[in-house]
Amino acid sequence: MSREEIGRFVGLFDVVHFASIPPSLVLRDPYSKVTSYDPGPAVREIKEPVQVDVLFLNKREAESVNMDLVKTKYTVIKKGKEGATVVSEVEECSVEAIEVNAVDTTGAGDVFDAAFNFGLAEEWNIEDVLQFASVASGIKVTKLGGTSSPTYDEVVSFLSKKKPKVNCR
Repeated sequence: MSREEIGRFVGLFDVVHFASIPPSLVLRDPYSKVTSYDPGPAVREIKEPVQVDVLFLNKREAESVNMDLVKTKYTVIKKGKEGATVVSEVEECSVEAIEVNAVDTTGAGDVFDAAFNFGLAEEWNIEDVLQFASVASGIKVTKLGGTSSPTYDEVVSFLSKKKPKVNCR
């Protein structure tokens, strides 16, 4: 797809998420509640400014990206068993990962991204967004296959019993 083709979809969705595509194709939708980008291997291609609401990175990617080129409300660093950290202009918050018996980690990062974006679109506070995303991705790894995402009710049920700790500064 070209940037122009992507532009035809502007205004159609509450959440727009780009994943594993070159940064030159990422287009901030001014009408969406959330526009996010998880570059994956394309992180090496970030050589010009990228503007999104949320940038998702893993630890290795976070060390390699030039953050001066990223204009974002939130930068989220996913750290697997070590949880995740979100950095905004006003605070930095970290959430612990839930303890589970991991069966398959395929898709855990994608589930985290989707759950985080959902919470932002719902206008939850950042602590609740992080807890929801951490639990969703934690439940995901207990299931086999890349498409075995937890349901909303599964995540809410887990959170009603135990919430992962969030520390903000």
